[in-house]
Amino acid sequence: SFRGAISGQVDASLSPVEDLAAAIQTALEDADTIESDGVVVSAVELSNGGEEKVFAIEFVGSGVGGDVVSIEIPEEHNRIYGSDADVYIIADGESYIARNGLDTITSRIGNVLSGTFKLRVRGHTTEQIAFN
Repeated sequence: SFRGAISGQVDASLSPVEDLAAAIQTALEDADTIESDGVVVSAVELSNGGEEKVFAIEFVGSGVGGDVVSIEIPEEHNRIYGSDADVYIIADGESYIARNGLDTITSRIGNVLSGTFKLRVRGHTTEQIAFN
């Protein structure tokens, strides 16, 4: 779920992991709150190995606007089953220790434009200009 829109289902058994990343990306882009080519999903390889499937999701489109709210997995839509199977979402610099106990995955902090700026051309400087 992103900004209230629920994506379609994704088959978590897809293999190789790159196919699963592509399916996640397609499901997100099919939601009406994310523009086409507005998100990139890539598999994250654990350097010390393990069976977990870890993905980085980066919003790249202009339509989402800067630092965005986190993706959510509504409880009623979490259909991952198996021994210790679950879905975790980390955002804004949070970290997750992989089940191998060796790898730590840290999310990147998004950015938000704010404040003002000035332009200077040939010795002339503008007044403060709002970022938006």
